Amino acid sequence: MNARHVCSVLLACSLLAAPAARADSGQRDAALKRLKDDAKGAVSISTSKATGAAKMIRLAPAAVGLGKAAAATEADMKARSAEFFRDYGAAMGASDPAGLRHAKTDSDDFGETHLTYRQFHGDVPVYAGIVKTHFGSGGKLKAVTGTAIPDIAVSTTPTVSQVRAAEVALASAAAEHGPAAGLGVGATSLWVYREGLAQGVAGPTHLAWQVEVTDGAGIRDLVFVSALTGKVIDRIAAVQDNLYRRAYDGLSLPNPPPSYPAEPFWVESDHFPTPSVEANNMILASKDIRDTLSAVILSANDPVAAWGGVKLLRERFEIEPCAVTGPATDNAVGVNIIEEQMGVRALNAITSGAALGDHIIDSLGLGAQLSRAASE
Repeated sequence: MNARHVCSVLLACSLLAAPAARADSGQRDAALKRLKDDAKGAVSISTSKATGAAKMIRLAPAAVGLGKAAAATEADMKARSAEFFRDYGAAMGASDPAGLRHAKTDSDDFGETHLTYRQFHGDVPVYAGIVKTHFGSGGKLKAVTGTAIPDIAVSTTPTVSQVRAAEVALASAAAEHGPAAGLGVGATSLWVYREGLAQGVAGPTHLAWQVEVTDGAGIRDLVFVSALTGKVIDRIAAVQDNLYRRAYDGLSLPNPPPSYPAEPFWVESDHFPTPSVEANNMILASKDIRDTLSAVILSANDPVAAWGGVKLLRERFEIEPCAVTGPATDNAVGVNIIEEQMGVRALNAITSGAALGDHIIDSLGLGAQLSRAASE
């Protein structure tokens, strides 16, 4: 099985084939217009390719708080967040603002506070549906980030049982790994699952059983199967397959050099980046290598280096960085420049290590899984 992204075997069950719709354009555009009007244009917005909705809304200093009084307590911040979701939630894909439930509140060493909300459809959690509101040290809302799945219309009542879903998942994984793999079924839970989200493409929404299939060692799959039809929707490897790739130095010769293939310049597990910029570019430009990247974190010495690095990743390698860290994020000024000018979260690994870790987990779509696991 080719390595994909970290996840689990889901059995997706959709009571109706929810269309691969993006956020209702009228509702979304109206919310965006209200936001831009209320911010007097002092707002930057990054959009999700998968949902068409905003994934980062960053208010410029002149618009921080959107005219609201500073929040002095956590209860005040929850109230400000609820107001934002009510007025502008559709811009983020939160078609039903009531479906965003507060999960936790964190503070960082800059004195800023971050509230995490998890998306629900009825009482069913939405897979990877996580939105965060960010308040500056003065208590005013400065940014909203994350992913909400718009226009969810699936039933919350499965018509394929959990037992049947587990059977389908086990059979699907056994067909991939072989009947002698010694597979068994692990945890099973019900989710609303948006197909194509991790790949950054539009896809249908399903009610889904997430079924873990594992051999207890090197195999751990997570499969999605329709609870209406019993068909597998998706299967994702939570344990990455081994890859053995090699890069060679052609020495600018018209034919392979004498060292080929016995002396590769770089092999799998060697340090990366290499001392050669040209080799690094070649390795990063390889599509099969890009496809194995789940989250790319850019470390930069200063905001200018961050700008150049983000631009290079996006334009030359078609890689969207998950976050920027390093000395460029040592102070609030650097953080603000990176987030406002580049539309990428900026988090210092030393002073905001927990927040950086949470952001990476959320970006991988694993936050909902970890939250569910912790509660069981």
